[in-house]
Amino acid sequence: MNNKLSLPVIICIAMMIVFNSCNEFKTKSSNEANDSASVERMSDEEIVLSLLKEWDKAINESDYEVQSQLFAPTVFFYTAEMSVDNVIENRKSLFAKHPDFAQYVKGTPTVTRLDSGDLKVYFVKHCLQNGNGKDYPSYLVFSKIYGQWKITKESDEVTDRNVQKRKVKVPPSAITGDFDGDGKKESVWVEGKKDSEGFYISKAILKSDNPAIGGLAWDNSYSGVELINVGKLDGGNRDYLGTIPFAYSTWCSYKLYVFRDGKWKMAIEPFTVWVGDDNYYRVFKDTKRKGNVIIVSNDMEAVDDDFAKEIKLSVPLMW
Repeated sequence: MNNKLSLPVIICIAMMIVFNSCNEFKTKSSNEANDSASVERMSDEEIVLSLLKEWDKAINESDYEVQSQLFAPTVFFYTAEMSVDNVIENRKSLFAKHPDFAQYVKGTPTVTRLDSGDLKVYFVKHCLQNGNGKDYPSYLVFSKIYGQWKITKESDEVTDRNVQKRKVKVPPSAITGDFDGDGKKESVWVEGKKDSEGFYISKAILKSDNPAIGGLAWDNSYSGVELINVGKLDGGNRDYLGTIPFAYSTWCSYKLYVFRDGKWKMAIEPFTVWVGDDNYYRVFKDTKRKGNVIIVSNDMEAVDDDFAKEIKLSVPLMW
């Protein structure tokens, strides 16, 4: 029996192999093209939210290879800038010390595009350790590097606040209080550009060692702004902030604020006070009317013995 294959048979087999290889290549290329097209159809926001899920899963599964692929070569990791290799080593150390550690993204994350073009993803990270759970307001910052979104910063608001407190020099004039209602006290004070005699020549701006608190500014505050911690007027968990901007007169406008939903809000309508006697405590909790406060204003129309006559009123809190 002749075991040799004829030339036509060999050519036929070769053509079949080439044909099958081409089909496999076309199928693979088609699948890759479909995957690429699918990614292209996703918005940048959708892509980083998908990467957030991968990040969360990779941490819980201790998949350090996937984690290293998600990060940029250099990352600002909570308190310091470091290489991706050091980030992974930090993760490994955490799991070595706390083998029961677990986390998950709680609620619905939000995405904000920064001025730099980077995307910042805010989310609540629920951490489980030693049988206890705790929520952390956290975020990841994604930067586009060679066409791919990579994590360039990972941190949380608690860490940022602690870092900020260590950096900020709190002046002696600062007052303290729990103005955001998180159970921790922060310091607040007023800053602004002053002339050689110490008078403000720019807006007076509220500053704090808590980076989440700010946004208040006063135009007519030539001589400064008096800050008063009025306490928890509504019986809640946050302190109210009384302010008296000083202009050119001892007659001033008292403004009461409360910090809610990430910003300062006017708690009552402003009222007039005379501060010639240095009496700045003008708002008190109304113990007889829930949700009301007692304000002590002064009558600008009063004369002679009734000059700056005090007027006490009960008014409702707007916030």
